[in-house]
Amino acid sequence: AGLSLIQAKYAAMIEGKKIRHRSFMDDEYLYYKNGCWFTHDDYQLPDVCFLNEKEQGWWDDGWSVVS
Repeated sequence: AGLSLIQAKYAAMIEGKKIRHRSFMDDEYLYYKNGCWFTHDDYQLPDVCFLNEKEQGWWDDGWSVVS
């Protein structure tokens, strides 16, 4: 259930939403700004391998938008 990786990336990159995977802790999320991905505590992720569509499995679904 939840959003797919593609849907979550769209929500973050196009709609400016914060997104969370089901494996994250309650206060954790990711957001996209100025062409880069950041964590909830504003740490810039240098290479977000799990946000690559070619990465299969674990990260494919189970995403949600943080309200």
